Amino acid sequence: AEAKTLAEFARERVFQPLGMEHTFYQQDATMVDRDRAVGYYNYRRGSNDWRGWTANAAGAGGWNLKSCVEDLVSWERNFLVNRLPEGRYLKEFLTEGTLLDNRNVLDATPTGKYRGAKRIQFTGGMPGFVASFSRFPDQRFAVICLCNNTEINPWKSAQKIADVYLADQLAREPVLATTLSRDAIPIDVASDELRNKTGTFRSEYGHVWTVSFKDGKLCNTNHLNENYVLHPLSATRFRPDPYPEDTFVFQRPKPDSTFLLTLEYDGGTVKFDR
Repeated sequence: AEAKTLAEFARERVFQPLGMEHTFYQQDATMVDRDRAVGYYNYRRGSNDWRGWTANAAGAGGWNLKSCVEDLVSWERNFLVNRLPEGRYLKEFLTEGTLLDNRNVLDATPTGKYRGAKRIQFTGGMPGFVASFSRFPDQRFAVICLCNNTEINPWKSAQKIADVYLADQLAREPVLATTLSRDAIPIDVASDELRNKTGTFRSEYGHVWTVSFKDGKLCNTNHLNENYVLHPLSATRFRPDPYPEDTFVFQRPKPDSTFLLTLEYDGGTVKFDR
């Protein structure tokens, strides 16, 4: 068989059969794409120092795929009435969310639910761009959000849209006694209660974060080498600055054990081991 690039194979086998005329893998980073959006990101979080992102080289895989909402609607409709040859691993992928037994690529819990409704969701991003593709197969409903501004949270927007359109089909969200309002005011916590939460933590995705005590405050350094303060909302819950929608939760498996860390954010939770 004749060897083909990923771009050629995808165009012939996927994009053209589905009528996705504006979707392609970009093999030449210098080519001009008509109507292509420019990605913007805040170079220094919390400042007004904005930068436009430009690719310096060609790549392969998801980050080099160019598409638009209209084409992705065609892609989503194919899950309802499949017009493509069914791949060997398609059913397994949609069930497990893993690619050839590798890490989850659909969601942290791909077969999970949102407010009682089954949801299959992919989220991702790169400098200047973030995206969310959420499908509710039982309701035959999907939300596609593409953003060229990293300050926007597309999966949160998708969640709000689902809340409106599926209002009569979603279960009520439980109100947890431990949940604190995002309007909660930071409190004073004794230094000892801050120091005992310091340490190095590894997430379930392999990211290493370091929590430290500096100048009387609890701070975090994430895997991108960002440094920021954790403001205490209680003795165990902290709001990172400048990420007001996230919450750091420190919990002990046993009264005499060290603290473990969980990050709560709009897309779900991420667990960290010490």
